[in-house]
Amino acid sequence: LYQGTWVFRSALSSSYPFKPYLPVDDVESFIHVLHTLVLRFMKTRQSRSLRLIFPMLYEAGWIALDQSRGGIPVRVGGITKLDYMLSGRSPVTPMANSTIAAVLAKLAALCKGYYDSFDYPSMSRQYAPLGSSNPGCSEAGAEDHAETEETENTTYLTHDAVIAILREYGESVDHDPVSWAIQEDLVKSSDDFFRAANIDHTDNRLSFASEPTQCTSPSLQIEPPRKKRKHAA
Repeated sequence: LYQGTWVFRSALSSSYPFKPYLPVDDVESFIHVLHTLVLRFMKTRQSRSLRLIFPMLYEAGWIALDQSRGGIPVRVGGITKLDYMLSGRSPVTPMANSTIAAVLAKLAALCKGYYDSFDYPSMSRQYAPLGSSNPGCSEAGAEDHAETEETENTTYLTHDAVIAILREYGESVDHDPVSWAIQEDLVKSSDDFFRAANIDHTDNRLSFASEPTQCTSPSLQIEPPRKKRKHAA
């Protein structure tokens, strides 16, 4: 299982590991962080199946050997994440917050506009590991595998575009500010759906414990967050 920033990497940088890393990848990473926070602290359509959905969406990957670079091992993944970026649908669906659901939907549409601008066969030839039989990896000759400079498409997924969506829903009188604002009950919520699914989120890592938490309640049995012990000076 992959831990740390792998979970939040852009779908392109995960699927095409030799692609130059650009500021737009950081913008997309913010969206994946937002998805993760909503999945963890809000009841979503995915809450009951987090143990299955989360690793498929954020942790799945494999090691490929790139023959054009001396057989070096590289981590490849993000296929399900890439599918969602191309679909224009958010992988996260809040159950009781229409405002945040609308924000996620608009961010998904923003991502689709950006991802639709790429020539994926060309991306595979340039940035996927050569000589791998894994899906999405290039089978082209080494002469076609030379890296080329990628120019950032600034039409869609930009910092300003994301901020505009957040401001639209954060400042507009048409939307209930109570449902959008970061409230104390959300920040300090005891509804930790990661803990219910036994996703280990300690030390800024995301991975699965060996055994799932037993949940018999229809609304999920949630263990309250543990309070940190104070150490004597």
